[in-house]
Amino acid sequence: MMPSVLGWSWRRRSVLSVGVTAALLALGAAASSGAAPASSGPVWSAATELTLPADAQTPTDGGAADNTGGVSCPSAGNCVAVGSYDASAQGRGLSVSPPMVLTQTGGTWVATRIALPADSAAQVGGLYSVSCASVGNCAAVGGYMAMLTPVEAWQAMVVTETDGVWGQASGLVLPPNAAPANQMGGPTSEPMSVACPGPGDCVAVGYYTDQDNDIQAMVAQETNGVWGQASEITPPAGAVAAPLPGGTVLASVACPSASTCVAVGWYSIVGKGNSRSMVMTEKNGAWSRAKTVGLTTDPRTSVDSLSSVACSGVRHCVALGSFNYAVRYSSIDRSALISETNGSWGQPAPLGGTMFGANALACPSLGSCVAVGSSEWRAPKGDNVVLRATTVAQSGGTWATGATAIALPTNAKPVQRVDAGLTGVACTSQGHCVAVGDYSATNGGNTEVMVTTSQP
Repeated sequence: MMPSVLGWSWRRRSVLSVGVTAALLALGAAASSGAAPASSGPVWSAATELTLPADAQTPTDGGAADNTGGVSCPSAGNCVAVGSYDASAQGRGLSVSPPMVLTQTGGTWVATRIALPADSAAQVGGLYSVSCASVGNCAAVGGYMAMLTPVEAWQAMVVTETDGVWGQASGLVLPPNAAPANQMGGPTSEPMSVACPGPGDCVAVGYYTDQDNDIQAMVAQETNGVWGQASEITPPAGAVAAPLPGGTVLASVACPSASTCVAVGWYSIVGKGNSRSMVMTEKNGAWSRAKTVGLTTDPRTSVDSLSSVACSGVRHCVALGSFNYAVRYSSIDRSALISETNGSWGQPAPLGGTMFGANALACPSLGSCVAVGSSEWRAPKGDNVVLRATTVAQSGGTWATGATAIALPTNAKPVQRVDAGLTGVACTSQGHCVAVGDYSATNGGNTEVMVTTSQP
């Protein structure tokens, strides 16, 4: 899930807070009742809690933060989700928060702790995205706290599963102009997304700190099981160099074929906190220069950012994100999407109503997609605003006008006090999807992980 939804420790480190927090805080007219318009899309089951690795801790006073990132399903009943979990004895300290993979085999889920890179400064890390070219052959990307003498810094890492066995995570080799280890403040890098069109052949995208302390977008390629050095990408004309929380970021990548990939993100422009969405394509190993694609034409827009992309085929993709603009003393936040048809990106369209914040997207076939995320909801007879796990479906090329809430696990907090969201979704065919996410539980307010499935 995008940052700040539940305050999860490892995702809050992400630069994604620049562009997509706006969508996650959106308010709308439907918030007064919590009801969502009926959708012609898939029917989702009640979510169930996922069992964590054996060393997971559940402090009675709350404070544990178990989180999911993305999910990938190479075939029905065989999926892999990624995230992190709390393994610290003291709970609130979160001094031990390692990455994990949750593997579904024949419908049964099993969680496994992933070993961090050898230069890990502390047992703290998280996996954000996973892609499986086939059952037992996957790659996942994320970040970890590394010891870069004389500083500690959040660094990019990758981990690979080969024939059903996950290896130890390793640091990603950053572009030549990456900040040195002794740079003031510590260099920061993260791969945000990965796509694997074939076993041992993957593409990861993200960002890193350069020698001027500015944030730059990067692309890394795995070929025949070996990850090469990441490369800086060229942003659109008009981009300005900026440090955190600004800069240029690639947030998501999809590869509809072995020779074609699409990546989306955003870049900073003139004006404090201002950004614009961008998209770039890869053909036979060569990446185009990123180009601007707007989610809105409103001239008041300050933040405009794409955070997820999915493709039903070559030259047929959908990207979603959010935009923000100020009206008097208020900030207006909206989710939106833009579609590519035969290689041309069309006009933006609103997504899920004004209360929906999208986190992830899957498009199993042309004109059939599912977006998942969270929606703000104001409890009846009260002022308490919570986040509900919701989905929005596209069927026959038409998107539902509102989001549909998912029933939470039985140990979730009461609806008036629960915060929940879906962080990843994957579909093996139209209507047959799996989504993972997080929710606040009754066991002291700890954050737990969940899964839900859909049928047409």
